[in-house]
Amino acid sequence: MSTTLVIGATGTVGSAVLHELVQRGVSVRAVSSRAAAASSAGVEWVRADVVSGAGIADAFNGVSRAFVLVPPGHANQHELVIPLVEQAKRSGLEKVVLMTAFGANANPQAPLRLAELALEASGLNYNILRPNWFMQNFNQAWLPGILASGKVHLPVG
Repeated sequence: MSTTLVIGATGTVGSAVLHELVQRGVSVRAVSSRAAAASSAGVEWVRADVVSGAGIADAFNGVSRAFVLVPPGHANQHELVIPLVEQAKRSGLEKVVLMTAFGANANPQAPLRLAELALEASGLNYNILRPNWFMQNFNQAWLPGILASGKVHLPVG
């Protein structure tokens, strides 16, 4: 059975991807920059740090596919993602799914677009996801305010 690498497996999106893959019977190697959790049925947890690069080569070793999230809180995301794309190529992955953001292609010099362009030029099979809204905003972050007021308050007209 092939294994799928999930980078950012402890975040909101990454944990949902991890859960869905496990539900479908996919073998998963889950990456976290924090101490690795105990592995469980279908999930092998490994510690690797996208920012420093520590453990990344080992994380990619023996996997066939990867789901890559752009780490939040960094201005030059391409500097973090491009080494992951290069490692995926060195490791001979069958496919990489990269999640960036809505509008990432608006400026060819934007960091997210540079990351996408590196993946596009890599020769790997890939998909790029550009979400623009997350329903989790309603049922997690904003739920207390919605329940308290009976309204959804958004900074829009």
